[in-house]
Amino acid sequence: MLETAPTFRLATLNLLHNRESLEERVDLVIEELKAIQPDALCLQEVLELPDFNILKRINSALGWKGGYRGRVKVSADESHGNAILAKQPLTKIHDLDSNPQANEVENIAASLIHGGKLIHLLSVHFPWGSQKEFIRAQHAYQISDHVQLLHQVNPESLSLLAGDFNSGEESDTLRFMNGLSFYQEKSTFWTDAWDVAGQENNWATTRIDTEFAISTAKSVGIRYPHLMPTRRIDYIKSFGWNYGQPGHPTKMERWADSEGHNGLTISDHYGLYADFLL
Repeated sequence: MLETAPTFRLATLNLLHNRESLEERVDLVIEELKAIQPDALCLQEVLELPDFNILKRINSALGWKGGYRGRVKVSADESHGNAILAKQPLTKIHDLDSNPQANEVENIAASLIHGGKLIHLLSVHFPWGSQKEFIRAQHAYQISDHVQLLHQVNPESLSLLAGDFNSGEESDTLRFMNGLSFYQEKSTFWTDAWDVAGQENNWATTRIDTEFAISTAKSVGIRYPHLMPTRRIDYIKSFGWNYGQPGHPTKMERWADSEGHNGLTISDHYGLYADFLL
């Protein structure tokens, strides 16, 4: 029965804001997207460059029509942020009013119509660092509050959240989103795609076996990157207790694991994609 039920496939990837071999890495992304055929894509760490438009390259190669990027300035000549790409045009861009602090990425949201259903997509990148868990929980709270209002307006809509949370599964941020804890006297619930449809062998989303992972670790003072733990900090979730109804995840897989010349990897993260019942 589920094999014939209509679904929406959402993919996510932290692309890594590194100029090294960027065009080749984006071409690897495109080839994998052609293989997995998502309906939409949430990206994080998308560089904005005057000579190479990443979103335009992907949309053009796939024949997609929707695209939106948020920004944060990180230096005098470079900025990066979250992005949302989709087969269909985006019907609305949302202001999440997350009030990002200095050097924090703006979380973004947009809507589209797919199969006659209104779908809200959110691409997020919560702050990095062991001292930032309280701020990550604030972001999760603000996003959940925003989506709750969207569903009060249209209870039949579907909200899908994807990105790099920079929080482990046992963190306060994830406990709040999984309905196991509350924040500022409010609670929420997001159905997690991996919890429902993931495989034991694809649980991790960070990489410690690539040059990008090693260089990123050393840039923040980690002298022995091979001693770092493997973690799951990237997620795809649907808003609400969606078991057996629209928003129920039916498939969850990793992607973005291909290599180019000389062992070039796409990122220091794996990508994820998931199918949700409509």
